[in-house]
This record gives sequence, C-alpha cells and structure tokens, in this order.
Amino acid sequence: MTTIILSILGIILAAAAATMVVFYGGNAFGDSSIDATANTVQNAGQNVIAASSMYKFDNGELPDEVEDLAVGGKYLTEVPSIQGFAQGYDIEIQSKHNRNYVVFPIDDEVCLKINQNLGLNSEDDDVSDIPESQPAAKMGCYGNPTWYTFAARLGRYTIW
Repeated sequence: MTTIILSILGIILAAAAATMVVFYGGNAFGDSSIDATANTVQNAGQNVIAASSMYKFDNGELPDEVEDLAVGGKYLTEVPSIQGFAQGYDIEIQSKHNRNYVVFPIDDEVCLKINQNLGLNSEDDDVSDIPESQPAAKMGCYGNPTWYTFAARLGRYTIW
C-alpha cells in the first residue's frame, strides 16, 4: 500500500514539474530556437564568404551560384542547409566583383537576433528597428514585416 501511495505522489510531482516547465520555461525554449537558427544562418554566411574567396583565388572571379561552391566539394562539401524555417537562397550578382549571398525569407525574430549578434541592432531593439535596406556591414538582415532577407557580401567590401 505504501508503495502505491509513493508511486502516485511521484507521478503527481513529475506532472507538476512538467507543468512548471511548460508555463515558466516556454520562452527559454523558443528563445534558444531563435538563437540557434540565427547562428546557423550567420555560420552559413561566413562559410559562403570564405568559400567564395577561395573560389575567386582559383578562378579569378566570384561564383555565379551557391552550387558552384559545392561542385566536387573543393570549397564547400554541400550547399548550406538552414533548418528552422522555410528558406530560399541565392547569389545576387551586382557586378563581376560584387555579389551577395542571400537567404530569404527570414523570420522577424531571427532577423533581429542576427543583427543583434552582429552589433547592427542593440539588445533593447525590437523587430520594428530592423533596417529596411541592406546594412553597410559585411553581413546583416534587412527588410520589412512582409519579407526579411539575410545578406552576406562576397568579394569587395564596398557599399553600392
């Protein structure tokens, strides 16, 4: 009889602990997901920047497509796969020496976190403070509430 009572008490305590985690720890889980996705996007940008530099050294020009960096595994073993949101990616071509690696659409909270990580937005900012046009920095996120884009500049570090 004592074993049954102790088992029931254990189950009740476990249920109470699970309820507390859901109600009081829910934001922590959501925030860590935003942080992870932001870091993944930034890492993909850094990898594409580095691979593009090596590609340009070997070929004399920047790649036309992200897939060019993954051919044969010389620069990237595969095109960066970014989990956590529906995304597209591309290399925008401004000129022979100026291109952007872009990922889109980016969730507003992820976009803000990317910019906070890069020092483009402060920790006190909210999504309304995300710039509408591409920042002058090497990497950053910009757009409006209907469409946010992450961009990493390839090639020359200039403002167009």
